[in-house]
Amino acid sequence: TKMALKFLRKKTTKLKSFLREYSISLYLSPCPFIINMCGIAFETDEYYIFAQEYALAGDLFDIIPPQ
Repeated sequence: TKMALKFLRKKTTKLKSFLREYSISLYLSPCPFIINMCGIAFETDEYYIFAQEYALAGDLFDIIPPQ
């Protein structure tokens, strides 16, 4: 299974914001229209990181045409 790692820079992301995004994504993961989460999260000195299913089509901004 391919997965993607999402990196959030600690300098611009509070721990509370990272945990909120991670927990909401994990909660919504069973929905068939939401990217699956792998349940893996960790940090380095500079980043908060979590793993999610790899999106073959890219992200939402790659799919939505500009207006």
